[in-house]
Amino acid sequence: MSLAFARALRQLAVVATSLALGVAVAQSKVNETDAPKRGNNLYIVRLAHAPVVAYTGGVAGLKATKPGLNKKIDPNSSAVIDYSNYLRGKHDAAIAGAGGGRKVYSYVNVFNGFAAELSDSAVAALRANPDVLRVEKDQIQQLDTFSTPQFLGIPGGIWQQLGGPERAGEDVIVGVIDSGVWPENPSFSDRDITNPHDNRVVYRQIPGWNGKCEPGEAFAASH
Repeated sequence: MSLAFARALRQLAVVATSLALGVAVAQSKVNETDAPKRGNNLYIVRLAHAPVVAYTGGVAGLKATKPGLNKKIDPNSSAVIDYSNYLRGKHDAAIAGAGGGRKVYSYVNVFNGFAAELSDSAVAALRANPDVLRVEKDQIQQLDTFSTPQFLGIPGGIWQQLGGPERAGEDVIVGVIDSGVWPENPSFSDRDITNPHDNRVVYRQIPGWNGKCEPGEAFAASH
């Protein structure tokens, strides 16, 4: 790749980023003024019991499910299934004890809680429940940024040169050039490439990672 071509690609990337940010900021302003506000009664409720990945035992008849060092939970194990069902039962009991509501989803693995449509009285009852840590209303959060436009010199700079928020991005074609990856490249090797006569493996599988290298076209496992 020539230096001039590389510079052109870099300039194209800056223009594309600037245009995308311009459209996002303009759309955000439209959303803030014109978009209807969400009016549902959906809440996220967090309970005090440990989730599956943190449960170390203590409930009669339920074995610990917290995985060991560099291990993962087995979602098909009887211990995980039993404790997950126990947590879901707690979710249902909490809703019933608050006067009822429509449960949308139960979270059990890394977060113990549930999403549910609740009345104001049910929310108040759950917040008074000692087994409940938090009750939070579902909200729409608008994406925003406060430093990127200044970093790219968009205000008063290239953004205005490209038509401002009213026309930024209009009639512009953005090309993406993907050169791909050549897996046989020594940069991806698990051998010591600084010593071509030494074939020892110096980069071994990371503890806790359960994936594997898949051979492909012109790429054997030995690579």
